[in-house]
Amino acid sequence: MALLVATFLLPVLGCGSPTLKPTAARPYPELLSHDPAVQLRGIHRAQTLRDPRAIDLLIDLLESDDSWIRFSAHAALLAIVEAPPAPFDYLGPQGERTSAVSAWRRWNSQF
Repeated sequence: MALLVATFLLPVLGCGSPTLKPTAARPYPELLSHDPAVQLRGIHRAQTLRDPRAIDLLIDLLESDDSWIRFSAHAALLAIVEAPPAPFDYLGPQGERTSAVSAWRRWNSQF
């Protein structure tokens, strides 16, 4: 029973996989996770640090199926970027979100 509890609680408590440790080449591995809780930790860390190295992955997360991930990724981008290239409505229609993400990608490709 203890093993079953540990299996479910350890990732939630932040004792996740060692492959999620940041490295120079991958400073935000959490953003690549399929677990929204892990993604949110990475999003919040990038936002707190205002780290432009996270911009590519944050833009990718604007296309998430999870509206809270989209909201959080956009908030992190706004904290990092001085002048956002396009408005983004995390609850907006798919077509509008896709257009906004394209604008973010065009803007980011300039750097």
